Amino acid sequence: MPLATTTGTPVVKTEPLSKYEIDRNERHATSQAGSNAKRKAKNAPRRDDMARAAYYALMMYYEEAGTAADKASFKRPFVNILVKAGFPREVCSDLFESHVGSLLDDFDGWLKQRWYAERQRLKDGRGDYVPLDRSDPNGARVGSKALTTVLEPSAIQSAAEQE
Repeated sequence: MPLATTTGTPVVKTEPLSKYEIDRNERHATSQAGSNAKRKAKNAPRRDDMARAAYYALMMYYEEAGTAADKASFKRPFVNILVKAGFPREVCSDLFESHVGSLLDDFDGWLKQRWYAERQRLKDGRGDYVPLDRSDPNGARVGSKALTTVLEPSAIQSAAEQE
């Protein structure tokens, strides 16, 4: 069986795998399964969860930055890293700006997804997810003040827990 990439790109290796490669892949799969089981048992976030949380927090701070120079100092490292990874600078810059506009919706969606995944995992009857409160125009603002408001205990409780 040839080794292929996970992105659906053409096969990396055209000849069959050697016995050593098959054994190595099986050891890796066993190790990865054990690591995933330990992480799930502790309910620890995966790397992509950590990255997403950091992304949302930094984007909120970006939105609160005062001057254009402050905003540029937040945006520049993101864009430079993506350019270094091979993406076009203009596309990265435009995408960064478009993400700022939908940040609260994206953040709320991610929190909701995690909430229901945990409810299913724990089967604890935690109730329905309570969306971020955007009734107060100042509270709906994106930024570190909004981040601290979002992370208050009342903002992360279910409807059942709040009753």
